Amino acid sequence: MGRPKTPLTGQGPVHTLAQRLRTLRERAGKPYHAMSGAYSVATLARADRGDRPPRWPTVLAYARACDATEQDLTDLQQLWRAASHSQARARRNTDDPTRFIAPAYITTVEDLHTSLHYLYLASGAPSLRELCRRDPTGRLPALSRTTAHSLLTQRRPPSLSTMIAFLARCLTTADGGAHRHHDIPAWKEAWTRALQPPATTDPARPATPAPTPASTATPDTDPPPPPAQRTASVRPAPGPRIKRPRTLPRPNLPPGPLKDLNALLHDAYLAAGAPTLDTIAAAILEDDHLRGAPSRDTIRRGLATGTAIGQADTEAIASVLADMATWDRTSMLQTIRELWVASRTHTTPGRPITDYDPHELGVHPIAAPNSAATPLTPYIPRPHDLELHDHIDRAVTGRSTVVFLVGPSASGKTRAIWEAVRHLPQPWRLWRPWPAPDPESVLTELQHLPACTVIWLDEAQHSLHGPQGEQFTTTLRSVLGDPTRGPFLVLGTLWPHYANEFTSPPSHTEPDPAPHARALMQQAALLAVREHFTQREHQTALELGDEPLRQAAQLTETRVLPMLTAGPRLRSRYQTAPPATQALVKAAAAARALGAVHPLPQHVLLAAAVDYLDPLVWELLPDDWAQTAIAHATTPVAGGLSMLHRSRRPSVTDTDEHAYALSDYLAHTLTGETGTPPDSVWKALTDTPAVIDQDTLIAAAHRHGRLDAITPPAPTAPNPTDSPLIAGARLLHAQGRIDEALNWFERAAAAGHHQAWLEAATMLSDQDRTEEALTWYERAAHAGHTGALSQAASALAASGQIDEALRWYERAAAHNP
Repeated sequence: MGRPKTPLTGQGPVHTLAQRLRTLRERAGKPYHAMSGAYSVATLARADRGDRPPRWPTVLAYARACDATEQDLTDLQQLWRAASHSQARARRNTDDPTRFIAPAYITTVEDLHTSLHYLYLASGAPSLRELCRRDPTGRLPALSRTTAHSLLTQRRPPSLSTMIAFLARCLTTADGGAHRHHDIPAWKEAWTRALQPPATTDPARPATPAPTPASTATPDTDPPPPPAQRTASVRPAPGPRIKRPRTLPRPNLPPGPLKDLNALLHDAYLAAGAPTLDTIAAAILEDDHLRGAPSRDTIRRGLATGTAIGQADTEAIASVLADMATWDRTSMLQTIRELWVASRTHTTPGRPITDYDPHELGVHPIAAPNSAATPLTPYIPRPHDLELHDHIDRAVTGRSTVVFLVGPSASGKTRAIWEAVRHLPQPWRLWRPWPAPDPESVLTELQHLPACTVIWLDEAQHSLHGPQGEQFTTTLRSVLGDPTRGPFLVLGTLWPHYANEFTSPPSHTEPDPAPHARALMQQAALLAVREHFTQREHQTALELGDEPLRQAAQLTETRVLPMLTAGPRLRSRYQTAPPATQALVKAAAAARALGAVHPLPQHVLLAAAVDYLDPLVWELLPDDWAQTAIAHATTPVAGGLSMLHRSRRPSVTDTDEHAYALSDYLAHTLTGETGTPPDSVWKALTDTPAVIDQDTLIAAAHRHGRLDAITPPAPTAPNPTDSPLIAGARLLHAQGRIDEALNWFERAAAAGHHQAWLEAATMLSDQDRTEEALTWYERAAHAGHTGALSQAASALAASGQIDEALRWYERAAAHNP
């Protein structure tokens, strides 16, 4: 037991220590019940409350449970010492008596307490543990903390031996010397005066003998106790103790056969006049017709604790009590047998939390692109988790609590409440009402729930909507409001629009369709859950080392959870989609793989998807197949993800038609599955150059060996800035496909890229096809490249045709005088 409580302010070292402890817990993201070991949840909660400094072992256990570093422990020790000294100073300033009364002037119990308290503060106001251990000489009388606390709080007048033991510890100096008020005989006389009543003047009663003088009393023996004092604060001398039989209490049990059995036994016990356990046991032993012979302790357990005992012992107790209460024994035994059998066959609703699989409770299965499915990824705490754990701690300490997490689909709501309850201590259980064979069974189990049960309402709108939901909510509120039951912890999840529906005020013109659900929401805590990760949370996801979580974080910076949890559903929808929808997705994936960075206009997407359809399937498609396939591909799954999503940006084709982009998840998942795109994809992209950079398209065609599939459109006007055809010719040249490269150079020249003539001539010269090269040099010269004549002369000279080379040099000189 600690020192007398004195209110402390919310500032100073005590407040700083509490704030530092709370910071450690927030950093670790742990609830109190996950930290509790040698210390209870209530002790840990008081440690960081800031109203008084905790004991150092409590601070040390708190910090180690929060994974504190050595530097944290050093800082906490300094803060704890400062807080302890601050508390002692605060007590000294607020609790100092106004005066010290010398022993010679003490006449009342109040004067005695005032002086003793003054001496305690003057000795440094040590803790009661430290005070009771203080014994420099080793010969002081023993003093317990409870006794010292009673003396300081003036709960009762101290005995003489208690006062001497207390004074000796307060008045002894650190070196074992005597304090200036160390006059024990004077204090004994003061104690005698304070506790001695005034002398009586009643002639009919003999005079009260005077107490033994303090000077003649031995220090090891107390003087005879003084007569009863008239002061209200002095407890009268106790008389002889009379042991009265105590009525056994009725145990608090959840509804069910065991409660009915115990209630019947207890009613018979009260009707029999609440006989003692010995009386019941003796009556059972005297009845030779009874099969059971329970002991005194077994009878107590059967009547007062609600513990199930054997059938023979239960019947024996019931028979004796029925006889004592003059009830019909036969009828009593028949009812007792039926209830006993029902109590043994009755199953308690719910299961231990460790028996549940998280996926059974609605936690989304996790699978990342190109990785095997894993049960659960590492959990990343977010702001709502600390609030949730605080509410759960209140339930653990004995207060029924209702909490709903509100957020969009695939935002981590169910995973958050699973992470919160999986660390609950024994005897907490979990009960999931749905799915159930019928609504009546749900209501029956709800009425028979034992205390310390988590009521799991994932997707709570299914439990709260409609007449069936109102009946369930009515029963739930009745169970939560029963003061004889609990605590219970109701945990649920809701989408935002359902939460708004249940919390918005009802219409004044129409009856409220869900009054009990609305009332439940008023007593519940609604915690908002956002689906977006902060930059810090995203970085944590990348660094945790879990492959599915890391891949999901690489696909998006903010919507990691929807990508992680809804992605597998999206892939399943793609795999089971109709052929036309799969063709659209494959076409979009192929375009993405080739380098298309812009969303595909609808006509491009449809044109590219044609070759992904089997000819027979293509012929059997209805006229509205395109609209049906696009509608199916753009329908979102949980988390708002869809295979294709319509772009809000204007179409790159400067038309009013919609453009569609492929989901990042499917784009990553289908990588390597599309293979070489068919002709319809190449043609659709070639015919719409605004969708993809043509150099990128030509490079992709070269990579897939499909340069022949690209048919560039005829230019409307020469544009010397466009050079994708020349780039394609260079790629063909690098592959050794000279004739095909010449065709591309010719197309480029026709499109206005006159440099193509000169590059083609150079290519032919390098291949020792000088005669063919001269034709290309000639065309380049006519196009304005005067250097083409000199290059042709050099090529002829290199091939040994000196005379022909001289003629070309003369032409070059004539063009460049």
